Amino acid sequence: MGQLMTEGKPGRYLLSESDVNTPALLVDMNVMESNLEKMAAFFRGRLARLRPRYKNHKGAASARRQRARGTIGMSCATLAEAEALAGHGIDNVLIVNEIAGTAQLERMARLSRESDVIVAVGNQMTVLALSSVSTRFNVKLSVVVDVNTGMGRCGATSGEPALALSRSATEHGLPFCGLTGYEGHCGRLQPCAEKVDATTRAKEKLVGTAKLV
Repeated sequence: MGQLMTEGKPGRYLLSESDVNTPALLVDMNVMESNLEKMAAFFRGRLARLRPRYKNHKGAASARRQRARGTIGMSCATLAEAEALAGHGIDNVLIVNEIAGTAQLERMARLSRESDVIVAVGNQMTVLALSSVSTRFNVKLSVVVDVNTGMGRCGATSGEPALALSRSATEHGLPFCGLTGYEGHCGRLQPCAEKVDATTRAKEKLVGTAKLV
């Protein structure tokens, strides 16, 4: 017997598994709460702060539980996810990817009028596009600089190029909030010394750049 939860509110009790229409996602609430508390406890009293990834659960109720435990905010991959979080009252949302295209940029500007949202930039073209829409909509668009840690998919080159991009963002009226990076290319490696070395090199590119800022 379990209890359904909808947006954090108790639902009806299930009498058996046959009551569940498939496909369905069932969550053991005791285990989830234990995991949330374990992560929160690890970061308490540390300089580093926790910003969970929304795509892990894509549930506003779960995001609220994480925020209630002291996370600095939420991160997400797309503007649509940021809009969904903001629409459910989740503040301090970081979009870790770049946004391109007039329609997307204007949606970002409108969202920033209503909620605290930060977006990644990885090149000068994106900085100029965000600055332009910021001026047209008379809204501040906060940014982080995406640093390429070796994956080669996007982001500014580590070191001085990333630092120069952060300066450009500030000069073009975009509040600079820090750096972001993703060592996704290391995830394909099997656990071994090679993976440790690759991950360390990737992190060093991000941390080394941060020391210059």
